[in-house]
Amino acid sequence: MENKLNLSNKQSTTIIWTLLMVMPLLGMTIDLIAPSLPAISSQLNISDSLAKETFTTFLFGFAFGNFFAGFISDAYGRRNILRIGLFLFSVISIVPVLFPEINVLLASRFIQGITMGMSAIVVRAAFSDIVPKDKLVHLGAVIGMMWGLGPVIGPLIGSYLQENFGWQSCFYFFSIVSLLNFISVFFIVPETHFNRQPLKFKTIQRNMLEVLKSRTFIALPIMMGMSYSLILSFHTMAPFFIQEMLHHSPVFFGKIALLLGVGYVITTIVVKKLLRHFLASQILSISIIFFLAAAIIGLILSYFYPNSVTLLVIISLMMFIASGFIFLLSLGSGLAMFGHIIGTATAIMYLINGGLNATISFIVSLTHINNLTTIIWVYVLLMSAITIVYFYLYKPQKST
Repeated sequence: MENKLNLSNKQSTTIIWTLLMVMPLLGMTIDLIAPSLPAISSQLNISDSLAKETFTTFLFGFAFGNFFAGFISDAYGRRNILRIGLFLFSVISIVPVLFPEINVLLASRFIQGITMGMSAIVVRAAFSDIVPKDKLVHLGAVIGMMWGLGPVIGPLIGSYLQENFGWQSCFYFFSIVSLLNFISVFFIVPETHFNRQPLKFKTIQRNMLEVLKSRTFIALPIMMGMSYSLILSFHTMAPFFIQEMLHHSPVFFGKIALLLGVGYVITTIVVKKLLRHFLASQILSISIIFFLAAAIIGLILSYFYPNSVTLLVIISLMMFIASGFIFLLSLGSGLAMFGHIIGTATAIMYLINGGLNATISFIVSLTHINNLTTIIWVYVLLMSAITIVYFYLYKPQKST
């Protein structure tokens, strides 16, 4: 296969699969520890809200890591940044185990977020370096599938680790998997970026201003952030509802999360097929209205069945599917804009998306879970906000 680095077909395939094996780790760095949140709260003698902030600090770090690593890797190359990111993630993952104290845990999660953000943006860029554009579209489905494995299997793996070995085992797992990825990347993945772009702050500033002036574009990462926060809210609140209030095991929660994750992955496939026949704006309009209605109906039912696991699963599954529709369609629409400065546009997109994820996660972490109604109220508020952004900020500006 012909490629940008003049690699043989075997070399190219080996490098691509080495990078693909990093993707599941990128996808499970949040979800894996979700079943352990109640145990972290109990064993570290902290509030539930403080335990939930392990999500918030990670997400803030991830947003900043994504943003800055894109510019740096364009200027200095991919390989060393990816090596540093994976190695530091492996090392920092051990720190909370050695020093089991909440401030250490939160600081470690923030650094984990930065290193994973660095790794994520560099891996995506490396695929673009290696694979010709005509083949990159087809590889995109495989990349999405490999990343999607993380949120799908992460909670289940985490639940069994928690059940049998305690919350510290999740961080051992992170360290070992990241170290294995680091070793394979170190020996297999070469430098893939040679068309270096020096860091010119005036150019970066000009490009950023061009992107930020577009209300249409800014609406997209806002919708991405709020839609993915539907999933994050489940992983933040549901472990306490299921494990502490209803007294089910971490594995029980892990199996529910697995079901919801499978629903999300299936949604990504459905979205791609629908785009062959309908405009993204048409699908977005219908899906946003439908899933807002579903959330409102779920809220009403929750007042009659405040402790129903079945209702939790049904409504949460609807919200995972909603996230799949809204996130992917918003992402695709955003990537279609600003093709001449796609690196800057992508950096801003993921900064807004990640920053919003972190902010919403922090707000949700302060929410006291009284019953199922509390969780579904969060779903309704997020879907309502998405509806307002789409119809009053995005749609009037552009039809896609």
